[in-house]
Amino acid sequence: MDPRNLEQMIQEQLMAPTIDDSAVREIVRVAQQESLQKEAFEVLKEPIKKEKRETQVKALLLLGRMIDMGDCAFAADLSTRKWMDRLVKVAKTKDLSVRDAVLQNIVNWQARFHDDAQFIDFNLAYNRLKAKGFAFPPPSATGDYNQATELGSSASASRSGPRTTQQQQQQHQQRAAPSGGGGSRNAQAAANADKVKVLMSQIQADLRSMEIGLQDPTRMPPHVVENCRRHQKKVMLVMSTDLQEAYTHQLIALYDQIGEYLEIYSAITQAEPVIAPTVRAERSGESSSKSAPPEGAHHEQHDSSELQEVKDRLQQAKAHRRQLDDESNRIRQQINDVRVKISMNQDDGGESENKKQKMLNMVRRTSTQSRGILANAKVQVTQLRQLFNSLRKEAEDFANAWTNDINYLNSMAEKAVKIEAKGLDTLKKLYLNEMQMRKKLYNKIQEFRGNTRIYCRARPLLPEEKSKGDAGADVTSFTSPTEIMLKDSSNRIFEVDGAFKPSDKTKTVFEDAAPILTCSLDGFNICMFAYGQTGAGKSYTVQGDSSGPGLLALSLEKLFEDAKERSETESVTIELAVFEIVNESIQDLIEPGKKNLQVQVSEQFGCYVDGLTQIALASPQDGMAKATAALRNREKSEQHTSKSALIFQFLVHSESTQTGSMTTGKVYLVELPGSERQDKMCQQLANVMEKIQQNVKNDQIPYRGCKLTHLLQDSLGGSSKQLFFVCISPSRMHVAASGDSLAYAFKVRGVILGK
Repeated sequence: MDPRNLEQMIQEQLMAPTIDDSAVREIVRVAQQESLQKEAFEVLKEPIKKEKRETQVKALLLLGRMIDMGDCAFAADLSTRKWMDRLVKVAKTKDLSVRDAVLQNIVNWQARFHDDAQFIDFNLAYNRLKAKGFAFPPPSATGDYNQATELGSSASASRSGPRTTQQQQQQHQQRAAPSGGGGSRNAQAAANADKVKVLMSQIQADLRSMEIGLQDPTRMPPHVVENCRRHQKKVMLVMSTDLQEAYTHQLIALYDQIGEYLEIYSAITQAEPVIAPTVRAERSGESSSKSAPPEGAHHEQHDSSELQEVKDRLQQAKAHRRQLDDESNRIRQQINDVRVKISMNQDDGGESENKKQKMLNMVRRTSTQSRGILANAKVQVTQLRQLFNSLRKEAEDFANAWTNDINYLNSMAEKAVKIEAKGLDTLKKLYLNEMQMRKKLYNKIQEFRGNTRIYCRARPLLPEEKSKGDAGADVTSFTSPTEIMLKDSSNRIFEVDGAFKPSDKTKTVFEDAAPILTCSLDGFNICMFAYGQTGAGKSYTVQGDSSGPGLLALSLEKLFEDAKERSETESVTIELAVFEIVNESIQDLIEPGKKNLQVQVSEQFGCYVDGLTQIALASPQDGMAKATAALRNREKSEQHTSKSALIFQFLVHSESTQTGSMTTGKVYLVELPGSERQDKMCQQLANVMEKIQQNVKNDQIPYRGCKLTHLLQDSLGGSSKQLFFVCISPSRMHVAASGDSLAYAFKVRGVILGK
């Protein structure tokens, strides 16, 4: 059977006034017969997540009826971690009828399948919600779903209020009713509780051992890691049984902590730098040197004193070398400690912004300190080389009188050179490992905050809007630094990564997004989009004016600032291109004679515009001057600017002065067409981003739907970063357009945050 026919059957039930059991049985029969269970569940995914309340409840009702009428194999395709995470997230909604439908389904599935290990995810979802304080209704009997989740039912009210006297009497009678074998059941429950306590004590002991081992992975006992993995499996099995609520909470916390520690251990073992035994080699050289008998012992005493002075200077050089190695190891240990602290706190969703900033500053200070130590080590190694050359020259001065002693000193110098070469190789490996770890940690910190971020900025009211009184009044309310409310008929609230009032400067808007630009020096691609209706402040946000700089000038300052910080270890060059896309035609604004340029793709350069003019920049001021000159070649009419996309492209080339390795990162600053035009380019961008968030295969994503998405193919999704600056008007006259602009941004990110 064609899956589209099955989808049509499900859609008909979602649109029907009530669920038809005979139609549901037919859906289940067809899905089981044609092995289309997963496809049937996928049809219900979007209605459950994003549709209106009535559709959400009906989709959840239909899902429950399908599981009730299907066999175990049918239910097994739903008992997955991904589906349970999705339902747990939906259960956190403020809509009580939707929440009740989710809770009713989960408690029914847990009651039906709790004895079968194949359905462990049903039990885990039940325990997760129970641990968060959700009040579950009693399991429904077969066929009672319509009554339990009817639209507009009073189930939510009855559970949120006090229980009826009849319910309390029934529960009291159930607790007080005698039962045969009650003593044996109590004894069994006590025995089970003792076993759980023993398991928790074992887990806590292994976690303490692992926490100590994470400070130095070489001291990690191998059995501790294996024990923690076995503990994870045991906890999942124990959670599938009936437990006291206190034990359930503790086991969930321990299970999460085990997962965090194992992830930290995996990250450390994959990137642990190699420490060459420099000190041991030096000591072995010393011992061999001491054991070699001087062949010039027959010379006079005053001549031997000069030779002893040369030996003492050589020993001082070796001691200085050991101090350098110890200092380098100490810095490496500090950086490992910072890395462990960051990894242990990576899932702490409640961490404050101040704490994150402090941690980021700590990583920067430690990285800067390590670079300073390594630079100092280079200088001192150069001094050592000069010292050895001096010793060799002094030895040659004694050649005529002490031929045998010269041979001895030459052998000592050769050993010292070998030790020096080993030390330099060790320092180089340590430096490269620390550089890789710094880049990985910095990118990881940015990923914690999200690769796709949304910022909302409201412009001030215009004089003509103020003159209209209540019709042009301000309808925005900034309830928190990350929330904005539109005071319309539904009083929608949107959660964003940053909400900025009309009084906030562009520099304030840019502060939160600035650190992500550093990733371009490490080879990552970044896109910054300005979106909103015409007149909402997109051009002001991107280009700025005499009252303050825009994103363009601030981005240039940040890129050159980061390049200067890395000047000791990397050579960074920045190139600028300015162009626009009008009616699917790419036009170069630096050389306006170049029109109808085409997008090409290659393994070396990725996606690029063939023939586009690229200009190397010497400073932020040089970049602004060239960008301003290019903008003079753009048509200034509002009709033209509102339908075209203005794009500033920065190519950031970084070459390591130590290894010669090169990376290239792309930064795109895009001023999109006005949202009121419903432009194909904007719609295609939203479709591509939505497919990426749905983990659709890359060859099935319609990048070639327009020139913009074709060009940005290697800068959307994956490890690339996207920043959306949604510009809105605060006036009541434009509240609908402002709401549409915010909804567009959330569609691009693939989730609905507006409530």
